[in-house]
Amino acid sequence: IKGYLRGYGSSNLSKIDVQNCVVRYSSAGSDSYMFSYFTSSIFNNNTCFYSNSNYLINLFHQVANSQITNNILLNTNSSHYNYVFSTTTGNAIEHNILSNTSSLSGFPNNKTGYGGAESSLFECCGTFSDYYKLSSNSVAKGYATDGGECGCHGGMFGCPSGGRPQYVPYFSKVVVGSRTENGKLPVKLTVKIQEQ
Repeated sequence: IKGYLRGYGSSNLSKIDVQNCVVRYSSAGSDSYMFSYFTSSIFNNNTCFYSNSNYLINLFHQVANSQITNNILLNTNSSHYNYVFSTTTGNAIEHNILSNTSSLSGFPNNKTGYGGAESSLFECCGTFSDYYKLSSNSVAKGYATDGGECGCHGGMFGCPSGGRPQYVPYFSKVVVGSRTENGKLPVKLTVKIQEQ
């Protein structure tokens, strides 16, 4: 999964790959979670925001045997923004930027850098994709496992400003014939790769 996501994922999903996404979920209802009941999945280089005005929220709940690295994980509810992980087992959870120091309990290979203002991490200006670029003094710069950036613009397939993720093939043109030829329907595909 790549791109801009709204909502949450649940229901015993396995082997899901979520990378270089901006994920936003808000809820005014009862306790809920951004990612729950995932196994053997990958969550890398995402920028995740969760806002719940009244209730306890954990971004990851009942996630097992998964990789959770190089993400910026923010719970924007000031009264509960220390909650990031609950009931997670067998996971590699490291080099993430978390909401609050109390989120680090049991997860020492992560760091904080939020404090309630998104501007402490991001440039917060320009186009949609520019908005999530890291500010010059952001704690997410250089903290990823590869020495690069945490969040949606880092990693191998970083979300570029005004373009597609780099080096990921995509169909730029699809032409389907109007009738069969010798029992076959002609299809012509043009595939491109964003290199910058």
